[in-house]
Amino acid sequence: MRRLFSVLTVACLFPVAACFPRPKGPASSMKAVIPEPLERCVALRGNGTHLMAHTTALAKITSRWGEVQAMAGGSSGTITTFLYESILMNPAVNFLQGEHRSRAISLLLKSIAGYTQEVLEAPEWKALIGIGTLAGRLKGQASLHFPPAEFQKTAADLLQIFTSDDIRELINPEIIEALDPANDQNIGDYKNRVEEVKKAAMSLVDLDASDADVFFRPGLINFPHLINLVGRIADFYAGYGGSQAEMAGFIAACGSGTEEKTWKELAPKLTSQGTCGVRFSGLIRDWRKNRNATARSRLMDEPGSRLKNIMITSVVTSPAAINTLRRYNTDYHRGATRQLNFNFGDVGFGYWVSSSLGFDPVKTWRESNGDGKSNKAINLGHAKAWREILEKSPREPSLGSYTEFADGEVMAGALSLGGWADLHPVQVLKAAGCGKVIYVTRRGPETSFISAGIPYLGREKSGLAELLGMNESTYNEVYNLASPESAFSRAVAQADGVWCTDWNRFSASEQEGIAASGWSAPLVTRDPTLSQWAEADGSGSQITGCR
Repeated sequence: MRRLFSVLTVACLFPVAACFPRPKGPASSMKAVIPEPLERCVALRGNGTHLMAHTTALAKITSRWGEVQAMAGGSSGTITTFLYESILMNPAVNFLQGEHRSRAISLLLKSIAGYTQEVLEAPEWKALIGIGTLAGRLKGQASLHFPPAEFQKTAADLLQIFTSDDIRELINPEIIEALDPANDQNIGDYKNRVEEVKKAAMSLVDLDASDADVFFRPGLINFPHLINLVGRIADFYAGYGGSQAEMAGFIAACGSGTEEKTWKELAPKLTSQGTCGVRFSGLIRDWRKNRNATARSRLMDEPGSRLKNIMITSVVTSPAAINTLRRYNTDYHRGATRQLNFNFGDVGFGYWVSSSLGFDPVKTWRESNGDGKSNKAINLGHAKAWREILEKSPREPSLGSYTEFADGEVMAGALSLGGWADLHPVQVLKAAGCGKVIYVTRRGPETSFISAGIPYLGREKSGLAELLGMNESTYNEVYNLASPESAFSRAVAQADGVWCTDWNRFSASEQEGIAASGWSAPLVTRDPTLSQWAEADGSGSQITGCR
């Protein structure tokens, strides 16, 4: 399970140029009128391979608070939101009310750990485990800068693995092409391509943002296919594609009396039809065996049909800036000398707003709560299908190159650089009318994947935002926790509660620790209602990133 989730969650994180007009259609037709407040909203910090901390945190929050009414997040936070909404759609959950409904949602969030245990032997998941294991081994090796005979053998071995029947479908076709020596007779160019493949593999276990090539390097995994696998998990939890006649019985037998238990603790509970773990495994097997492969996929559903949401990605809309990225991409693939000179002002923080919200919270935010983030915010309109979001936001640099908004999408022609830009989306939820927002995060300063932080002078650029031209002033306005006026600091201050995990203590392989960190985290709050929770920490002691 630990290795599986390490791979499964790799994804598993402004001003628009005059020649790129504001989106027409759903986004611009929204009225800037705030509806009745949403009482229970959650802002998610994307966390890549540590997604299990999201699901356990949300299980505890839902059991205490009730069903979450709206969520915002980017990167892996989009996958978490997708799965939460899928659970809300399950017929066995749908007819329940009040605390019975909350208990069922919490149980199914916890059961995601059980799902991963059950599918370990399925061919597609075994292949993912194998790829993750290989990536770990490559990370432990030295550079491939060694004699031609040796690197050619390494390349041949990798090509043989990646083209095997059980793995090929999961590998990015660009990677297979790069490893094929028949595509280039120049030994130097071929050697460089093999080195790039190794970097792509290593990124599965250690995201890297040390040079600008990270925005252009093809990822090892066939990302659309990975998202298909995520969609299959969502189909199961939504009850799509097959009967789940026993789901209601499972919820009734295993949801009661287990509210304070993790999946590991509740799975051994005995019921009239075996333990909870055995019953749930049976549900999965029956569904997988009888699943209608032609049934509608959750990936094709419009986001927000059951859970209002605001999903996030970084976006480049200026034609001049897009051309700069395309030129660098051409030079990268040609192996030419290259340098990325980019203006961070051309990086927008993009927000897909579900149509179920009924108005434009991004406009409200920009007009009433100006900060370093809102000044860069752009409404991406309504995504027509979850796939549009999940093939962009979780696809962080180092997991894959930039992606283009397709014809038919509101921002057609713009480029997505992944969901890392706003990892503390409290403000946009407040602008959406949320009465209370809990921010699920981890203690510590902003991630080095975005910026290495101050000082800027005297060191090489490091982190995605720095590589894209962010200067020290913008860092202070957006990401610097040491500045009380930064957007990050404001997000922490404006949250009604901060679910303060410590997931960074654990490596991607330590999934039990990650899950426990999400489940048992303190809730940093001074809100009178939230302060009554057993997890509430109102001590006022300093916790970087949480208070």
